Amino acid sequence: MSPTHPPAVTGFGRDSFPGRQLSRLALLLLLLALSLSATRAGELRAVDLRCEYEPAPIAIDVPHPRLSWVLNGDDRAQRQTAYHLLVASTLDRLEENQADRWDSGRVESAEQNQIAYAGRSLSANDECVWKVRVWNQDGQAGPWSEPARWQSGLPAPSDWKARWIEGSGSDPLP
Repeated sequence: MSPTHPPAVTGFGRDSFPGRQLSRLALLLLLLALSLSATRAGELRAVDLRCEYEPAPIAIDVPHPRLSWVLNGDDRAQRQTAYHLLVASTLDRLEENQADRWDSGRVESAEQNQIAYAGRSLSANDECVWKVRVWNQDGQAGPWSEPARWQSGLPAPSDWKARWIEGSGSDPLP
């Protein structure tokens, strides 16, 4: 007598186990998500804008103040490859992207510190409002930064108009 074997059941081979199908589907979805995130780098933003190392300085007495910012990105290992600076005389003009003091245009550079102002000459007490945007390593432009400001001081001796304070009488002060 020959031993009897149960009939072969089709559709339940090694690869057709429901748990294995789910794990393959999960792996496929994970690989798809990773490839999509790798092709679209996160946004890179300029924050903490400063002029001459201060957030909103008043009485800057240098003709070409140095501007700087810090990078903030969604992903690790992001880097800046270019920047664009706009400097205006009023916040309204800056919000309309009307850079009446300086428009750097896109500058291919990773520099983000000590960028010398290269706009029109500033007079005493001129107010400057500025913003910057940066591009990441994939050429993706980030959003414009929040505006920052600085005010020029009195750089020339002719700007200083003062007199000594004197007493009204002839008696010297004690």
